[in-house]
Amino acid sequence: MKLQWLVAAVAAAMLFAMPSADASLITIDFAGSGGLLGTSQVFGPVTAYGFYGNGGGDPQRLFQRNDAPDDVGLGVCNNHTDGLSGNTCGDGGINNEIDNHGDSGLVDLLVIDVSNLAAVNSVFLSSLDGDDVARVFACADIGCTVFTQLATVTALVDPNQEVAVVFDIATYGFLAFDPVGGGSNDESSDYLVRGLNATTNVPEPATLALLGIGLLGIGLFLQRHRTA
Repeated sequence: MKLQWLVAAVAAAMLFAMPSADASLITIDFAGSGGLLGTSQVFGPVTAYGFYGNGGGDPQRLFQRNDAPDDVGLGVCNNHTDGLSGNTCGDGGINNEIDNHGDSGLVDLLVIDVSNLAAVNSVFLSSLDGDDVARVFACADIGCTVFTQLATVTALVDPNQEVAVVFDIATYGFLAFDPVGGGSNDESSDYLVRGLNATTNVPEPATLALLGIGLLGIGLFLQRHRTA
């Protein structure tokens, strides 16, 4: 019995002595020709959600586009016309991007659950025009009832514009994107989210190999001790 306790203590010491996991940079790409998606969609380690209205009260279906070079990424298919006729997804930016909705003051909201990542370093936005306005928030919950604003981009001119973000992912596990609300319901403030540049923790291959060899050695030692 004492020997088994000793072996268990050695195994525990090995685990605690292992170096921490490496930080690995990854790019999460939302570009694609999926078209109309559900109200949520998994993209690797993150999950995207579409909403209409401030505070994310009305779930909406996502829309994925790959009309290169300008219109690439993830938007929100909004079924609210706000006075427009023929407002269907696929008819233009006001229907399937992240857009304002006129005098209602309400906006599309794209929320991304990033809590499985170690950090988000930057986001990539895609826009057709130079007068589109994007806001980026870090939220503590999916409804963004507790949030901090990370960036406002007042002139989106790059179809793959990178915007650096800094926030504590342990406190704010969601990213949210919206345009500036109010104004006219047109294509003057709409865009797509093209991707994320993030950091994820992955175990080093050498670390895993060392742990495996150590556990195998302990197993062989116990087997020999039982047969002795």
